[in-house]
Amino acid sequence: NQPGLTLQAIPAADWPQLQRDPQHTGYSPQQVNPPYRYYWRWNEVPFASRTQPVVADNRLFIGSLNGRMYALDADQDASGGTPTIFWSYDTGSPIRHTAAVYSNTVYFGAHNGRVYALNASNGALVWSFLTGGGIAAAPVVASGVVYIGSADGYFYALDAATGQLRWNYYAGAPILTSAALSADGQTVFFGTEDIYAYALYTADGRLRWRTRLQGQSLAERWPAVVGNTVIYRSQSLRNFHFLLHEGDDVMDQAGAVRPNWAEDWAAVRPRIVNFLTANPDRQTFFALDAATGALRGPAPVLYTYGDGDAPAPPVVKDGAIYLIYRARHGIQTDGGSGHVTTRYDAELGRMDPATLDIVGLTASQTFNYQMRYTSDEPAMLSIGGNLLFVDSWERLGALNLQTGALIAIANVANYWPDCPPPDGQCPAREGPMPFFTSWPFPGPRVGEGYIHRPLVIASGRLFWRVVDGGLASIGP
Repeated sequence: NQPGLTLQAIPAADWPQLQRDPQHTGYSPQQVNPPYRYYWRWNEVPFASRTQPVVADNRLFIGSLNGRMYALDADQDASGGTPTIFWSYDTGSPIRHTAAVYSNTVYFGAHNGRVYALNASNGALVWSFLTGGGIAAAPVVASGVVYIGSADGYFYALDAATGQLRWNYYAGAPILTSAALSADGQTVFFGTEDIYAYALYTADGRLRWRTRLQGQSLAERWPAVVGNTVIYRSQSLRNFHFLLHEGDDVMDQAGAVRPNWAEDWAAVRPRIVNFLTANPDRQTFFALDAATGALRGPAPVLYTYGDGDAPAPPVVKDGAIYLIYRARHGIQTDGGSGHVTTRYDAELGRMDPATLDIVGLTASQTFNYQMRYTSDEPAMLSIGGNLLFVDSWERLGALNLQTGALIAIANVANYWPDCPPPDGQCPAREGPMPFFTSWPFPGPRVGEGYIHRPLVIASGRLFWRVVDGGLASIGP
């Protein structure tokens, strides 16, 4: 413990939490440019796959399936070795999601149904609050209030300083979706496992609106807020192989592939919209009016990702929405990267929140597995400055939004002998900076699924969660 440490002054709107801020934009103004190296790597405790680290001042906070919340030295240069642990706190129950830091306090929920508040300097318990069910969602904190949902079907607003209940709202179904706040802080958004999107007034918990979505689950994801639009993602009702092949066929209704991206998308987009309008059960991307809950669209976003994973939420920069979608042209598809026998792979695009139309992002060089955002495996997005980071189940890379440069950063391993033959590699491409350099991978291997969490940009570094439970600090 180092009880003398205190957090430096941080603007109230910039206290770190899931996807960086209460709107979950996933955007940081910090641009961490290459070349990169490992400052430290840590693979000593089992992490829930859905847990994202948060960084405040010189500390990184992350909870573990062993029931402990850890504070690590985020700024340490251990030359690829192990970081210093400032403190840890044992809850006695798995911590299955991301923490939030606010006013020198770390807030998080645990599987035992408790919400915890710890002193960020020394890990001392400030308060805990018991809900009626396990917690597998991240809190959102602003203006002295902690907002979090529980599997007991209640959504809670707690006083950040004392843990006293300000209000709660009974939604009637487990809440496994992390909440988000409107930019003015007057509305909190979340989802329930009977597939409803909710908006409550933060002042007193009154219902503002409730909208039915499509899918089998809203778990593991979060609403992303941009202006007067709030975006939800859901887990699909259909098998992902079926949806990927069906998506190919829908796009090919537009006829032959046109060589120009804009012309081809102009022909493909209405086919996608018409198909999703006629088949609403295929929708997994929902843009809602933040004031009324009215559904807009449908947006021209076909399903990507498998492994029982809900598709990735978008990220927001300068009022534009960056997302993973499917088209017949793009960085990967035109680069020869097809998957699970699909004709067209997942692609990167920029959506206009006013029209929900998408412009495909392009690269200034040939795609060569610098990053991955495949149609059949999970990948997540973050933005730092002008770098759009793609964090997949096995590698980390970026696209420079100004120059179009593709940047290879790191990969989990070059050799995975437990992967399918003939060569035991996943995929059969070596990367520039493996996290693991030997087999079997040391430390705990986490078999909790492939939910995955996005890269975090903070403290002039990149903080990367790898699929087998590792955590790395990367920088120039």
